[in-house]
Amino acid sequence: MVNNDGVLVSIITWFLLVTSTLAIVSRLSTKRAVSRNFHTDDVLAVLALVFSIGAGVAVSVQDANGLGMHIGDLTDRQKELFAKSSYAADLLFIATLCFAKLSMIALFHLITRRKKCRLLSTSLGVFTTIWATISLITAAFACHVPFTWNIFGPHCYNKVHYWYTFGIISIITDTALVLLSAYMVLALQMSTRKKILLLSCFGARSIDIVATATQLRYTSAFNSSDFTKTLWPFVLITQIIQCTTIITSCVPYLRPFIDAFPPDIFTSKKTRRRENTSGTREKYPDVLLQDRETETNAVGTNTAEYDTGNDRNSHQWERAVWEKHGSSE
Repeated sequence: MVNNDGVLVSIITWFLLVTSTLAIVSRLSTKRAVSRNFHTDDVLAVLALVFSIGAGVAVSVQDANGLGMHIGDLTDRQKELFAKSSYAADLLFIATLCFAKLSMIALFHLITRRKKCRLLSTSLGVFTTIWATISLITAAFACHVPFTWNIFGPHCYNKVHYWYTFGIISIITDTALVLLSAYMVLALQMSTRKKILLLSCFGARSIDIVATATQLRYTSAFNSSDFTKTLWPFVLITQIIQCTTIITSCVPYLRPFIDAFPPDIFTSKKTRRRENTSGTREKYPDVLLQDRETETNAVGTNTAEYDTGNDRNSHQWERAVWEKHGSSE
């Protein structure tokens, strides 16, 4: 009997895809209920899911054509389908990671107006885009033209070196995302409890770092003369990474975390005006999460003294906002 470890990979892959889909649906539902608006970060997260589903389909084709089986047991047709599906899965995996990371970066732009934070997040976004683009081009030409997909051929670059380099840079970008989010949250004007909650929210990205580090251990499978048999752990961890990167990009939209953000952060100025049907003059400026210095300039008073976790001080902040912005109307 042929030992086909790929069946396990296929089953887990589809379970992970269902989990990722539910995470995105939950994210969009919460966002819609809270703000009635979608933003760039949501579009990027959905794109990440689409590419992840495509990668999952490619892995299923791999499973059906030799993943987890000895290379000597495969027919020429199976080898061709295995190579093509592996080629597609690699490209889609890279695209999934790229859009999931960019989704987090777009969220940073949404929740802060600090110039330094925006500059750092923009720089990280540019670096991530360039890294992903170069990785895609390199993966697309892994072997000589015209059979760039034929990993069974003699004219291909060393994939161990490629995936090791790719994984190291991916870990660096994820680490930068965690550090940038921590820097951004610590500068916010809010209670310590809410800061800790948001830090744990964005810190969930550390799971991706652990998963990618684990993947590096199995890159040596590409050097095996029987790599169709030994490659299945690497493929499995790749699918896990895709799932975790999507889920961690959705964690900030879980209800306990989204409640920690200041009011109206996800609501546009136009929407707030339309919804203000009570006839009162209460209105918030078009400001998202701001640091103490920015809020001081916007309100014209030292709002650093106010704690958004305290109802009384929160009311003082709203009154100060009105005195600065509402009176101009």
